[in-house]
Amino acid sequence: MDLLSKLNEPELLTRSREAERFFDFSIARWANKRNDLVYRNAILHSCINRELEVPHKGLKSDYFVPALESEALLKCLTLHDLRELAHLELPTIASPVQSGERETEIIPGSLPRDPYMASVLAQVLLLFVIVYFAAFAREAVLSTAFPAQGTLFGALSKSRWTLLVFLFALWSPLVASLVVTVTSRKWPIVVLSVLIFCAVLSLQRVLMQKSYFRALDPRQLVIHRKQPAKNATPSDSQSADQDTDLSG
Repeated sequence: MDLLSKLNEPELLTRSREAERFFDFSIARWANKRNDLVYRNAILHSCINRELEVPHKGLKSDYFVPALESEALLKCLTLHDLRELAHLELPTIASPVQSGERETEIIPGSLPRDPYMASVLAQVLLLFVIVYFAAFAREAVLSTAFPAQGTLFGALSKSRWTLLVFLFALWSPLVASLVVTVTSRKWPIVVLSVLIFCAVLSLQRVLMQKSYFRALDPRQLVIHRKQPAKNATPSDSQSADQDTDLSG
């Protein structure tokens, strides 16, 4: 019962829920199960004739877990109920936050809940991805067969539509970053947006050195339209000119 009394402290449970999303839902489900058992027994067996929940003064956090009267825990919980609470939800994986460990694992539940901090972290991850892809592109353009068949760059260069989609995907992270920058107006996000712009521009310059987006150049489209048909022969052109002279 000493352990159950410690788990009846609102401050402890509330701080634990606020600390990490990994424990948030587990604690909430455990507290709801505890309350259900106590209230059910209080109604069915009349084990207590007073308010079950301890009144709380002051502001309540969104993660607040109310405390129950100690008398209610003693009289309205059976041994079977305690065993059910003890085995309610055993974690299937270890928490990424472990005391004494230096490794840090980023999972959706461990991302910051504050919109500003989440935006900064997303910008940093986006910058890392772009720099990584730029380094990969620099190595790829060193090949004499660039864009080689069977590679990502070779597959995207098959048509103008795929090149256009790739060009849009190349600059869309910067557009999203600028939207976040205008919305937040925080200087760290502005700095990250500038770095993302430099990384994207560097990546495109690397690809432009190999004329990767040449097919999207409007001048190339005009030249391609002016070229004679492949099946036309010089004799056909000469005969066409002679017919024009005779008709004249």
